[in-house]
Amino acid sequence: MRKLLLTLSFAVLGFAPAWAAHEGSGLAVPPGPGFRGGVVAVSHPLAAEAGARMLRSGGNAIDAAAAIQFALNVVEPEFSGIGGGGFMMVHLAKGQGSTFAVEGREKAPASADTTLFTNPDGTNQGFTPASTSGQAVGVPGTLKIVATALQRYGRKRLAEVIQPAIELAENGFPVNFVLAGDATSSRTSFYAETAAVFRPGGVPLQQGQILKQPDLAKTLRLIAAKGPDVLYRGEIGAAIVAAQRATANGGKPGLMTMQDLADYDIVIREPIVAEYRGYRIAAMSPPSSGGLTMIQALKMIERYPLGDVSAGFGFGKAQTLHVMAEAMRLAFADRAAWMGDEDFVPVPKRGLLDPTYVRERGDLISLTSIISGAAPRGDPWPFETAQRPGRTMLAAAEPVSYAGGHTTHFSVVDQWGNIVSYTTTIEQGWGTGIMVPGYGFMLNNELTD
Repeated sequence: MRKLLLTLSFAVLGFAPAWAAHEGSGLAVPPGPGFRGGVVAVSHPLAAEAGARMLRSGGNAIDAAAAIQFALNVVEPEFSGIGGGGFMMVHLAKGQGSTFAVEGREKAPASADTTLFTNPDGTNQGFTPASTSGQAVGVPGTLKIVATALQRYGRKRLAEVIQPAIELAENGFPVNFVLAGDATSSRTSFYAETAAVFRPGGVPLQQGQILKQPDLAKTLRLIAAKGPDVLYRGEIGAAIVAAQRATANGGKPGLMTMQDLADYDIVIREPIVAEYRGYRIAAMSPPSSGGLTMIQALKMIERYPLGDVSAGFGFGKAQTLHVMAEAMRLAFADRAAWMGDEDFVPVPKRGLLDPTYVRERGDLISLTSIISGAAPRGDPWPFETAQRPGRTMLAAAEPVSYAGGHTTHFSVVDQWGNIVSYTTTIEQGWGTGIMVPGYGFMLNNELTD
């Protein structure tokens, strides 16, 4: 069985080219693995270099992923960092190989209840006050993900993988067009600490400007010296608890306590595994909805001869894009209705990917028209083979017309064949907009996701 690896590479070590032109696309596509030493694929070249530095010095994919995560906290502070959470998929190549998921998403404080996002009269708060105040901050998991993965599977110490990020924060780096554009967001203006860094003198950062972050460098040095307990049981944690009491736009203070931080832990989960055109796909399982949604959409379009130019399904052609878009719409309709956190609600994982159910959903796709209005949800429960406590449908989210850039995903492959595929976030761009005073990192707004 063939194995699937899809990456966009910014750093390729010891690359051995083996390229072929994809018919009709005008693109050069490698027919298979063409590297020695490792591959890093991430959104920012300085983060890519941090990961490549670990691989060049004998580190494995887990070491490189940790270095990338810390570097992203510096160069893309609006998207991820130690004030957020994420999902790390790991494949260890040794022996028979094993694939698993490290879940480290943010969690609600223990005292949170159904009144967290309601007004005193019982009506729902507006999204802006709720999402830009401390009440939206979940207990962060990113540092616990990285530290645990390093301890169990890495080859390098925490202090070594964090060093590139410390250097970037202390010495500074040129602001790129992405960060410059994001610095104009109103979320950089709600709190003085955030504005001081990203709107110095009231002016948003400009492309090419050198950004130094001494408070963040101090924080990273504390983590390097004292380990994750400095956040989950120590001074950084105390600063988080104090910071999340801040409010803006009429919102409420947060509920997180030091006990919430001390109680936090990651969860190792089995991935969702499926086949697509002879490839084996392993993806994150709930509470992430991404794996189920992606695989369901892929299975819907498996019936079409994608890549066959003569059949009208060439790469980037209208018919190809049409069936992909319709499959995604249908999968997202199911996502909104049926997917959630399995610790709290049943999720029909088998039913959503059952061949008969997927075929019925795919039958809704027409080659001559689009699905009118909102794509309809299906009912996967009759196809669910696992014993279930009863059919459950979530309160479906309203469809959105635009999904902005709020999250980062990156991938690493090392010379031994170990793989990390990591999604990391503080939820919306800039999270709550709250920067932890004196420590230089942003706090998530995951609880309003």
